[in-house]
Amino acid sequence: MVSKRATVFGGSGFLGCQIVKYLAAEGANVRVAVRHPEHASFLSRNAG
Repeated sequence: MVSKRATVFGGSGFLGCQIVKYLAAEGANVRVAVRHPEHASFLSRNAG
């Protein structure tokens, strides 16, 4: 089985948010780098 992983820089911005949601819906393991974590409240934190 192939594991999908992605890192998105700027994940709390307009475009980054859409990309993160798309990748997560496709089943990817997504890491998101943000400058202001308070703007990324849509993200859930799953450390694995």
